[in-house]
Amino acid sequence: MCATLYAQDWGRSGFSLSGEVRWGPGISCEIEESLVDGYQVWLVNDCGEQMVLLGTVAKQQDRQLSANCCDESWYSFYLGLLTAPSDAASIAIVPFRGSQLYLPSFLPVVRTLADSLWDGETKEFWDLCKSCTSKRQVFCFTTGTCLDLDIDAPSEVMWSACMNPLLVPESCRTKGIHPPGTSREEMENWDRDL
Repeated sequence: MCATLYAQDWGRSGFSLSGEVRWGPGISCEIEESLVDGYQVWLVNDCGEQMVLLGTVAKQQDRQLSANCCDESWYSFYLGLLTAPSDAASIAIVPFRGSQLYLPSFLPVVRTLADSLWDGETKEFWDLCKSCTSKRQVFCFTTGTCLDLDIDAPSEVMWSACMNPLLVPESCRTKGIHPPGTSREEMENWDRDL
């Protein structure tokens, strides 16, 4: 299992979480891949208790899944910007068949409470972003770095380089790019809400 996640801690009120989680076939030792119907993606606490069901991913039928780590063929789940409870500790991938749930695999969510230039709230951070985008380069919100990538690069290229690309000069926003695999209806709804 692998992930590209961005977490920003808000103390007792929870934290924001966004990014992508990927996992390959055979993530569970309890059931074979050929027998599962799909996977549930949960936020769980330190005890592994399910807190928030983030979504479900159906089993990929008639598709060969690579054994290479984080391969494009792997299952994936995109987390839009969500607010997680403060005691959420991990993301759990839970295989299921019908109503039967099997043993999950866990991906810990690590977050810090440190003041940082890259916390998205400092003037320096936004000045760096504006400087980068004014040169027609993509600024990665996740890492706080200016990428050697043109702002008109294809969405797939941007998403493979950074899960939170900012590219509109002067305002440091996205401009209607979406994670690979996003349906047209979802894209139109997101853009309409901007």
